Amino acid sequence: MYKDLRIRSPLYALKDDFFYLGVIQKKEMSSKKHYVLLDARTLRDTDSVFTGASVYAAAKKAAARGTKKIFLRRTGTDTVHEYKGSVRKLKTPRVVDRNGTQIVYTKETSVKKVRTMGRSTR
Repeated sequence: MYKDLRIRSPLYALKDDFFYLGVIQKKEMSSKKHYVLLDARTLRDTDSVFTGASVYAAAKKAAARGTKKIFLRRTGTDTVHEYKGSVRKLKTPRVVDRNGTQIVYTKETSVKKVRTMGRSTR
């Protein structure tokens, strides 16, 4: 009955019934979503799965691998998102300092949404 709830208080037993004291909070859902890359010609699933908080983030990851026509479908739905992706080399590399570690970016990825096809099954 309370599988999706997380109890934030002690349980007290009385005649095989449990009484919950305090606040019952809903279990936090993961913010990451999984998107399957579809073949641009046949629109069938491929083996590539990209994870991100949004379909835009997953499309940027697909574009970073060199995919130009990007068709993504969220797992569990029929909705297909179409993006155009491109990668360009930076003239001067961008250096970012994160927690004492320098990261050098030599390429820049960009995507543009073209359209959404289908409808969600959930």
